[in-house]
Amino acid sequence: MRPSLQRFTVGAGLVLIALAMFFPAALAQQLSGTVKGKATDAATKEALVGANVLVLGTTRGTATDVDGKFTLTLPPGDYTLEVRSIGYTKKSQTFTLGAGQNLDLTYELQQDVLKMDEVVVTGTGGLAPSKARLGNSIGTISTESLKKASITNIQQVLDGKTTGVQILNSSGMAGVNSIIQLRGVGSITGNNSPLIMVDGVRMTQLNTWSNDGNNSSGGTYDGRGGQVVGTLNMINPGDIDRVEILKGASAATLYGSDAANGVIQIFTKSGAGLAPGVTKFQYSTEYKIADWSIYNSQFSTAAKEVVASNPGVTNNNQFSIMGAGAQYRFYTAASVSDAQTGVMYNRNMNRDFKANFTYFIDDANQLKVGAGYVSDDVQRPDADNSTWSPWYHALYKHDSIAANREWRNPNDGRTYRDVNIFSQYKINYANKRYSGNVEYALKLPYRHNLEVRIGYENLSAQQVVARNAGFVLSPAGFRLFDNRAISAFNGQVILSGSYQLMDQVSADVSYGADYYKTANDFLSNSSGTFTAGADQKQEDGDPTSFAPVEAHTSFSSGSMFVQSQFDVYKSLFLTLGGRIDKSSAFGSDASPQFYPKASASYLLPVQSLNPYVSLAKVRGSFGKAGRQPDVGAALIALRKEALNAANQSFVFLRPGNPQLKPAVTSEYEVGGDLAFLDNRLGVEVTYYRQHTTDDLFAVETKPSDGYGNRIQMLNVGEVESKGFEISVFGTPIMTDQVRMDSRLNVTTVDNKVLDDGGFPFNKTPFGALVILRVEKGHSVPEFYYGNQVFDQYGNLTIGPSEFRGQVIPTLTGNFTTSLTLFRDLSFSFNFVGATGHKILNLTKEALRLAGRFDGEFTPEIRAAFLTANAKANTQRTPDEIQAIKTYWTLANRYSDEFLEDGSYIKLREVSVSYSLPQSWVSSVGLKNVDLMFSAYNVFMITKYEGFDPEVSVGGASVLHRGSDSQSIPSPRFFALKTSINF
Repeated sequence: MRPSLQRFTVGAGLVLIALAMFFPAALAQQLSGTVKGKATDAATKEALVGANVLVLGTTRGTATDVDGKFTLTLPPGDYTLEVRSIGYTKKSQTFTLGAGQNLDLTYELQQDVLKMDEVVVTGTGGLAPSKARLGNSIGTISTESLKKASITNIQQVLDGKTTGVQILNSSGMAGVNSIIQLRGVGSITGNNSPLIMVDGVRMTQLNTWSNDGNNSSGGTYDGRGGQVVGTLNMINPGDIDRVEILKGASAATLYGSDAANGVIQIFTKSGAGLAPGVTKFQYSTEYKIADWSIYNSQFSTAAKEVVASNPGVTNNNQFSIMGAGAQYRFYTAASVSDAQTGVMYNRNMNRDFKANFTYFIDDANQLKVGAGYVSDDVQRPDADNSTWSPWYHALYKHDSIAANREWRNPNDGRTYRDVNIFSQYKINYANKRYSGNVEYALKLPYRHNLEVRIGYENLSAQQVVARNAGFVLSPAGFRLFDNRAISAFNGQVILSGSYQLMDQVSADVSYGADYYKTANDFLSNSSGTFTAGADQKQEDGDPTSFAPVEAHTSFSSGSMFVQSQFDVYKSLFLTLGGRIDKSSAFGSDASPQFYPKASASYLLPVQSLNPYVSLAKVRGSFGKAGRQPDVGAALIALRKEALNAANQSFVFLRPGNPQLKPAVTSEYEVGGDLAFLDNRLGVEVTYYRQHTTDDLFAVETKPSDGYGNRIQMLNVGEVESKGFEISVFGTPIMTDQVRMDSRLNVTTVDNKVLDDGGFPFNKTPFGALVILRVEKGHSVPEFYYGNQVFDQYGNLTIGPSEFRGQVIPTLTGNFTTSLTLFRDLSFSFNFVGATGHKILNLTKEALRLAGRFDGEFTPEIRAAFLTANAKANTQRTPDEIQAIKTYWTLANRYSDEFLEDGSYIKLREVSVSYSLPQSWVSSVGLKNVDLMFSAYNVFMITKYEGFDPEVSVGGASVLHRGSDSQSIPSPRFFALKTSINF
């Protein structure tokens, strides 16, 4: 073939191929019609930006632009087009679209203060019903509520946003955990934290410090003072799209043996809400500085030095890209955070990457893929009731006692050291988490759907403790290295369908199965001689190390569940369901467990109610969920030890319990939701009661059992938690230029031990003489001690112990208000508070002994005591007897003097945000620029005489809360944040 003919043939072929590709698309374009529309607020006529526009029955859709407008191109046919926006009732219109036809639609959406049209995914078995259909209360937090606040961790995301959620802060150090608790305490020694899920993947809640020995989330006690450093800080708030919170067993039944404490499901951003063809770039930067001046009147000079040794500056930076096309949407982001609160030797470095991609294969097939990586490094000093904490030594330095850095307690002669010596003592943590998830959704014929989810997590957690040679505690040096590697896999398959049973009666049914498996490898090694810094490797230390400790555990569970929801006349909704669950935590021979659930909700006809009532709903639910023990708690554990060079023996570590079964929490809740004044005022009221049977108690075996006083888990406890959740919220002002939103949340909690199985026990927090006790008929736990009793000679004895007050607040609440002016300028504030609990102020007790509290306990008082106490009883004068009584009254912690009211009200946050005028930012090629200034921990009202009523020594389990023993308080923060979209 001649070259010219060859070129012609190739060219013609390419033209034909191009025509073959273009002609069907062009023909389809000619045959298609166009739908244009606009969504506005029905009251203010303000355009609704980012509202979702859905073609029901398909995967097609778009979103409104900055003017509230949208455009869709569709083939000819009959359609129902629905528009949804957060905080508004959804609205749909049905129409017929012809070939080449242009159709204009208008959507005016009414405000929905109760958010009844909000779709809920968590705990619904794949049915994804609206909130109106649910018989249980559920907390939801959207991106909108996070935009105008200084949020740096998941605890702040949840704090004060909904009822029933209690954030138990523990320390002012950067990188340490707070405890999340839903509806009080449901177990004595078991895990009381909710199940955390991120995009359908279970998140391992690993605490690298815990001292209750029964931390089912994987904690270990390392024997050093300080706070919990865990994995909750590895959730980046900047990636969060929304959060759904199931507060108890009645809602969380479908999650089985891990769900008795509730479920918190976090959904990350995906590009949803963007119109096809739109790509959004965002860069945000935040500068935050710690301010310790709120404690100036209480801090000594040395204490101020401890919290001023670092800059106390936090920098957060995040860059994200999200976009959407006709068949896809995506989100990807990277962030870097460097947090310092000013506390000596305390720093938190966090690096995060997240990517989500959704592909709409066709109208029936959808694929989602997600991946994430987080690196979280924390350095902290020894702290909390530790004599090797720089904070401990700084607190006890009395400015008037000595001008030099080597000073002494005026009463007992103890030496308190130069705080700079603690640069030789470092505690470092390095946590890394990889996660991935795949979801496939298929629309089947006859209104059926198939969903498949797969999730994977790989977590490594390292802890390094190093004391250089020459340090007082370890003259030869010391280094300990702990390494934990965890991998987890979970998979789920759900088949759901909708059935029309009769006129005005339908049913949605889902069937599902899931599987979860995790493996945990632990290695610990230490060296008694170490001369280098904390950044060196283990092999750089003395090769003559202590014997390493190595452990491997694995856990798996499988389940099947079914759930049916009946819709009767669009007003009565009934839900029935159950889950069969089998867990390896109880051994291979254990029987499967069955957890049922039932709920109902009824939308009352508002026409028959007061004309001011816009919506009324009554609801109720019942369900059961399990509480499983630590992995291997049912099994006997042995350790091999060498008796001599020739012989070895096995030593019992744990006797096990082959009869162990899950503690089961039954819960019922009843409540109602009301909306008034055209959906501008809402009220939600819920009463709940949780009842846990077969609760797991850690009981010490008898020597006669042959186990040598080891701890054995027994199903002997019974615990109750009940209370009310009340929320009042609304929009008292709403015009096209001014809008005010307010919310008041109040939660009560009444915890009781109904049965201790004849094994009441005491917990002595960190050697304190005042103990915490768990006993039938009392809260979980309560302070327990006797009064001081003096005889005629001044000799002190302690009377019978009595219950003095509980640790967990009985009432918590918050009040938030935001005011927006001219759509661009916003002000907001958030008050939080708690009452009904006590705090053991061991800091006050210790400072008084050191002559540092109010000047009451002086060297003269101690000298008079020593003189009088050395005399025989009958030789003491009345003044000497009084001197003895005065000393013990001031010094002995067996006194109500140190058990204080823990009630407080805090102005948690105040913020001001401003969106620069659109004309300004568009002139430089930007879409919008938001500026925000906020203050955190602004001020506090409390009777507590310590630094901060929210701190708790160690920050560990509920059985070790309630004591402030030289715990570092939370500072005030000021933050400036800039967010740029382009």
